[in-house]
Amino acid sequence: MTEAFTCYSLRDGRVLQTGTAYDPLNTQAFEGMGVVLGEYPDAYWYYSLDTEAIQRKQEIVFTINKTVINADGVDRAIVTGLPTDSLITCRGQDYVVSDNKVEFSTDMHGTYILTVSHPRYITLEVVIEALSTT
Repeated sequence: MTEAFTCYSLRDGRVLQTGTAYDPLNTQAFEGMGVVLGEYPDAYWYYSLDTEAIQRKQEIVFTINKTVINADGVDRAIVTGLPTDSLITCRGQDYVVSDNKVEFSTDMHGTYILTVSHPRYITLEVVIEALSTT
């Protein structure tokens, strides 16, 4: 008989792998990884290091002052309410949120998608349109 298991990061609780195995306690876990039995969550769950239980991710409640800016390097969109230590990804560049907000400006016109990820929250995408000023 197989049993469900979940492997998670000991650093932040992010679910790394789920599955079933005949003897999951003998499943090789890598350094920095924990294993819990009897759980089979999806991407909307994480392992809480505080309560030692699988918990559902929460939605990020955020505000943004505007979604359309001038591509002049001065005008900016400000997104607030982001969890500390969130990872912001935009066009292949990663930034870490340290003060619950991100300010975005650019001098190149186009559509920018800011992807906000955090182990305890559902991944969020914020779309900002930068309009040419010429």
